[in-house]
Amino acid sequence: MKATTLVLALAALLAATPFVTCRAFADGGDEPPDGTEVKSAPLYPSSIEAEAGDRMNRLTNDGLDKLEAFYRKTLGPNDGIEPLPADGMERGFTVKYRVSFRNGSTEEQAVLMITKPDTLAMKAAMVKYGGQYPQPLPLTNLQNLVGRFNHTQAEYDKACAAYQWLKYVSYWYPPDATGEVLMRYQEKVFGPMPKTAPKAKAGDKEKLKGMEGQAQQVKAMRDAGDLAGMMALAQQMQEEVGQTGVGQQSQQIASKQLEGMMKDSWNDWLACLKELAATAYWVKLSYTGSTTWYRQTELWVETP
Repeated sequence: MKATTLVLALAALLAATPFVTCRAFADGGDEPPDGTEVKSAPLYPSSIEAEAGDRMNRLTNDGLDKLEAFYRKTLGPNDGIEPLPADGMERGFTVKYRVSFRNGSTEEQAVLMITKPDTLAMKAAMVKYGGQYPQPLPLTNLQNLVGRFNHTQAEYDKACAAYQWLKYVSYWYPPDATGEVLMRYQEKVFGPMPKTAPKAKAGDKEKLKGMEGQAQQVKAMRDAGDLAGMMALAQQMQEEVGQTGVGQQSQQIASKQLEGMMKDSWNDWLACLKELAATAYWVKLSYTGSTTWYRQTELWVETP
């Protein structure tokens, strides 16, 4: 009975003990007989969590050479660094931590994969298939302003040279940074989008249902070559749609879009590009390991 009480008390003490994770992702595994394993792979100093609370995936803008040099110093006698295959759209390498046993065998216990988009491979792939990566939306909006408000092609070319690399970026922090930043500037220039669905007006349902038959009439007129009749009926349908709740909301959106297009938003889109660039990360570090290794992560952490 006393032994049981002692075990329970010890378990409660362990559960309440905080673990300081200044070095995480232990190589771990069951204690190997020869004792030559590396206990932990340190977090890269200049990295941040890819998502809040996600220790296992991190981001940095340091170069691959610098990262490899850092982790090469952490390797034990059983560990190694292997480059990623050269036939993909990413460059990088994996750091593999292994435990070894007296019989000479080794067991992989943890892997750190470090990846970066291969821009040359991405460009080559698009050329092969006859396309190209779309420019970031703010650059497209700047291009639409060339020749207006005294903005020149030279100004656009300068912005393009400074920010077109954003189209190759795969990692952002916060993860939804691109959507949040773009939406904020879109609303600044063109006004906020409706937050709710349009409210139906009396008679909307009947009008929209009647237009189904009119759409068939338009198709029949087109097939018969009656272009004048087809255009007249299409114009009538457009006017009727504009009287519905959906149509009125669409007209309001179109009006705001037109208003935004008529003003000089050059500085807004440059600011948007600058803000996007500040949230972009080139390199991702992803830690993975066996179940045993992951459990040992909590046991092998080192305190400052």
